[in-house]
Amino acid sequence: MILEPGLDELPARFYGAWERSLLTIDGVAAADAGRAVWVQAGSVFVDVRGPGGFASDTCFAGTTTWSEPHLTWAHVIDRAGGEDGEDTGHITFDGDDLIERGSFIAGATRDYSERWTPLPGDRTPVLAAASATGLCVRVGDYAAAVIDDRDAGGGFVAAFWRWTDSEWRAELEVDGDVALLPPPLEPGAALRDGWNWLTDAEVRA
Repeated sequence: MILEPGLDELPARFYGAWERSLLTIDGVAAADAGRAVWVQAGSVFVDVRGPGGFASDTCFAGTTTWSEPHLTWAHVIDRAGGEDGEDTGHITFDGDDLIERGSFIAGATRDYSERWTPLPGDRTPVLAAASATGLCVRVGDYAAAVIDDRDAGGGFVAAFWRWTDSEWRAELEVDGDVALLPPPLEPGAALRDGWNWLTDAEVRA
């Protein structure tokens, strides 16, 4: 797996866990949109989407770049496979909420708008790790991970976790056995075999 940008190459304003609070397609609010949470740890992200209609029930992950006023998400891993278009959104802010607009979503040319609300809590530590077929990120009390072993005859599995005072709790799961995923990252902790810290094992607590 090749991740070109460094962990620090995205403005810190985007770091955190963002939950989709509204999806509009062709000017109409999507009533059947599934829960979607995107965790951005530096330039590395994992986006986990629960069951629902359009632009739901999937997961993708990779790296994010910022060229004002656009964010572009490069899908290094994608449950739906490669897309013909580019995942780029025009970004504005409404208070703390991030508003993403564009004309290509979930593999289709459609005008869309998504409102992303930052989940509350600390935005440290910011941690990311990768394996040959997986990505794992954590920002504060939120973490997400994905593994895609389908090219080797295995499966696909992803999850989003929240820290709840005494334990990590999986709130979203996509396919597979979540026990196959590495646990949420901890500063200075040993990683599973085959996983490596991104940015030279730098930890910001």
